[in-house]
Amino acid sequence: MASNFAWVDFSEEDRQKMLDVVRLFKEQDTRDEIGIGTIRDAYADFFFPGTSTIQTRARYMLFIPWMYQELEQKRIPSAEITTRARREEIRLIYRLLESENVQGVIGQDAKRHLQRLPSNIYWSGLGAWGIRLFSGSQDEYHRYLDRYYKYRQLLEYQYREKAEPEMTKENWDPGLPKPPKDFSKRADLKLRRDEAEYLLDRIQNRHRQSLLAYLLTYGEIAEIKEASYFWDLPVVQTGSIPGVLKTEIAHARNFSETIYGAALLYNLLLARAKGSQEYIAHYEERLEEWSAWIQDRWRELQEWYVKIGEFWNTRGLFAANIPDHTKKFVEAWYGIIFNDGVNSLAGNKRAELLIREREFRLKRSRAWLENRRALEMWRGAAGAAQVDYRWRVVSTIITDILSGLEKEEAEDA
Repeated sequence: MASNFAWVDFSEEDRQKMLDVVRLFKEQDTRDEIGIGTIRDAYADFFFPGTSTIQTRARYMLFIPWMYQELEQKRIPSAEITTRARREEIRLIYRLLESENVQGVIGQDAKRHLQRLPSNIYWSGLGAWGIRLFSGSQDEYHRYLDRYYKYRQLLEYQYREKAEPEMTKENWDPGLPKPPKDFSKRADLKLRRDEAEYLLDRIQNRHRQSLLAYLLTYGEIAEIKEASYFWDLPVVQTGSIPGVLKTEIAHARNFSETIYGAALLYNLLLARAKGSQEYIAHYEERLEEWSAWIQDRWRELQEWYVKIGEFWNTRGLFAANIPDHTKKFVEAWYGIIFNDGVNSLAGNKRAELLIREREFRLKRSRAWLENRRALEMWRGAAGAAQVDYRWRVVSTIITDILSGLEKEEAEDA
């Protein structure tokens, strides 16, 4: 029987969350099958504020405000702004697809049928970086515009009458660089130098202590492109990175590497449940590789585990409201691997029971290990990638900005 998605009439926020879920099912790296997403996302937000897994390229941080500023200048009313903004964003897709580099163009496949637009994807990040000054949601901004136009009219009247005008309330940062003169006809994803300098300034101004700001100040493009994880970067390992940030990175790395075994074991159990000898062999081999890898750092990781309370109290996690059941699962997993060892994990019954119980708590009747029909959805990998805290996405955004900073002024003329 064919499967279909159907939308229920929830709020706009619920609808966008569902779109994110659908997108995540297409990206194995970001799926959270064992329920540790709150920890992963808390650290990702801490290290790389303003980013998300579904962002692609840095220049969208400018495309969106440029588009809305133009619509504001035309005083497009609230009743029409959603339609007009969508039209402009769809036009942007086609302009970008005519450029030399289309990697990262949002909507290149869906085009005019695109469900989630770049403006919505980047809305939160625009606020976090201080580019968007309006403090509400995108829908609230759309509804507010009619009042904003009246407010602007009042200011214009006060200036004409030489009265003392009220303070200007802008929706977008006044320091935003101007768009290229031909922006309405052509566009590409490469940042000009002044644009890259602006984004760097915004990040340093709002998030000076973040890893994102540090890597934009001291990182090297070639090294960032090559690194699979940010803790492998030479500038992180040997650079003059602030001590507190270095401690947070160590905690994040240790968690990523140790919890990875749980994801691999989960997929091994799925392979066994499905009777796939090919995948059974594949995940048994990956677990062996993981075990050897953990043993290479065994003493360091044991010392970290003994002080696991410090991990939960780090700045990255302290205010994240990690659910108690997630903490208990993580600590139960650590109790197994640090007491039973990692060599025979593939046959460890306590570990298998922990994974089964965890999946059932998260999915109930939809648990793949308990529901043969649901198991049919498994195609060989489910959240089987190591947690990288959005590094795959963030490294591209950092590279975009660093590449723009390396441009000569003449190139932007």
